[in-house]
Amino acid sequence: MRTLIVYTMVVVYLSTLGPLPKRTAEASMPEPYLIVRSLTVLQNAIAQGVFQSPEAQRDLVSRIGSALLQTKPSVWKDNRKNTRAAIKYVLSGGNPQILKHLLERDLIQEDYLQLAQASLAYGEGRKQAASVLLSKVEPRDLVPSLAGHVALVKALMIGSRQPSKVHALLDDARLLSPGTIVEEAALRRQIEFATSRNEIDAMLSLSSRYLRRFASSRYADGMIGRLADSFARVDYGGDGHREKIMDLLMSTINLNQKRKVLGVVAQNALAYGHLKTIDYAVELYKKLPDDLVSKTDRMKLYEGASLIVSDGFDAGVALIESVDRSRLHKTDRELATAAMQLVNNIRRQPKSSAIASSTKIPESDSEGPFWPEIEEARKVVASGQKLDAKLSALLGSIKP
Repeated sequence: MRTLIVYTMVVVYLSTLGPLPKRTAEASMPEPYLIVRSLTVLQNAIAQGVFQSPEAQRDLVSRIGSALLQTKPSVWKDNRKNTRAAIKYVLSGGNPQILKHLLERDLIQEDYLQLAQASLAYGEGRKQAASVLLSKVEPRDLVPSLAGHVALVKALMIGSRQPSKVHALLDDARLLSPGTIVEEAALRRQIEFATSRNEIDAMLSLSSRYLRRFASSRYADGMIGRLADSFARVDYGGDGHREKIMDLLMSTINLNQKRKVLGVVAQNALAYGHLKTIDYAVELYKKLPDDLVSKTDRMKLYEGASLIVSDGFDAGVALIESVDRSRLHKTDRELATAAMQLVNNIRRQPKSSAIASSTKIPESDSEGPFWPEIEEARKVVASGQKLDAKLSALLGSIKP
């Protein structure tokens, strides 16, 4: 609460800067490190889920940039606290012009010159230059308020070229800035890295830490969605170790997040052709409290779509027809339309019952997909793309 009060006070102050004459603004300007602290407070509040507005963050970043550019040279000269604040501001997504302004006027102290140049290169998108300059900076030698940011940015610059070094830097970022947006971002990247390398133990350990500390973060839903997709990639019962992902999620996240996660699992499992996983997600969904069970149209759709391509054609049709499409998102409405087109194609066949009973996707990936379109849908999801209108077109073109 105290941090939010501080943030509110600074925002109110900054909101008055626009129309002020330059001389008046300079006379009343607080120290740059105090101005930048307001951004730190806001970003940490976002990481903790206390504050959710991206517009407010963008507005504050812009106002801080304008305020810093209005400060007198004497405020910066021989003031390392303010120099560190300017560097931190740019590394936090701020306007790099402030560092360019200070460097051109020789207002950066010698011991921060290289870090300022590296931060400017990073802010301007000159990744190679930033990477070279940052390679000579040791985050642990810096003050705590700046060390975590530098470790995180260094890891981002290295990317996937040196996995062990990146992992070590992200560990440093977390340890040097606990409870902050830096730790939250470092954890998310470590989880993504472990997921891409199929390191299930590391993914579970890191995800557990993330969900304990940052489950309410504005960025949590995206990370949780990737975990749900990772679970859907293997049909239920095929990898007991991977199934711990869902145990972790369902025991940690809130009810609304559970509804979203189960939707992602069912949707992606349908694209992968993993019918057991769809059934598993639907059964978990049915166990949610009554206030959420009333919103089952999406799950009815996925369950019905899985049934019509397995051995429950009639039941699947009944489920899809019972769906209130007005409650569905556009993508799901298109999926419902595609599913009913498939139903009509099957019904037009002279031996529909025989066809319906034979339209089952092989459970083993080694057997290959029953339909090329299903394999294409799997590739769409596996490549990280959203299952959008493409899935509608894919399912709509399926022939029994």
